Amino acid sequence: NDGKAVGVCSASLSGIAQPYYRISRNEKAVTALFSNGFMSQDIKAFTVSENQPLALKVSFTIEKNNILREMNGLSFLTLPQLFGDAALWSLTEIPSARTESLELPSTIDQDYSLTITLPTNYSLLVPSVQKKIRNSAGAVEIGIKQEGQTLTIKRKLSLDAQVLKPEQVSELRELITVWMNKNYKQLIIKKK
Repeated sequence: NDGKAVGVCSASLSGIAQPYYRISRNEKAVTALFSNGFMSQDIKAFTVSENQPLALKVSFTIEKNNILREMNGLSFLTLPQLFGDAALWSLTEIPSARTESLELPSTIDQDYSLTITLPTNYSLLVPSVQKKIRNSAGAVEIGIKQEGQTLTIKRKLSLDAQVLKPEQVSELRELITVWMNKNYKQLIIKKK
């Protein structure tokens, strides 16, 4: 209420995104896994339920003041994003054609599911979104749905191969363009 968010968040990381050694030395390092949405000072408690070389499972209790950014009578809510997210791989300028294979930092399977309850005096400005694309480079799914004051957000990106053939690069571009679209990485809400 009034820009304050309180809730619980769970995260599962695998492969290159899993900072196993850093967390083995200091479990508190899990509080620095997010690059957007909330920061380490917003995490009031955490529980690491699994920390293996290729798998991490952790749950967080979040409390963040001023979660909304106000501009011209609208409020913007940036959705959380993990540091290992493909959005941070500098793939914003993928050419539509390529003659050589493209090597990615790793394969990736990212899945964000969020449920947000808006205060009764707020409403979502952007209509519901449902996008699903599957091609030879992988798959992307974006869903934003509102039922009453409850918002359900689903963001999923799977890149199946670390090395893409030249003919797959345009399909990677299609997936990344949807994944990086700022309209799907933030919510625009307004007071009623």
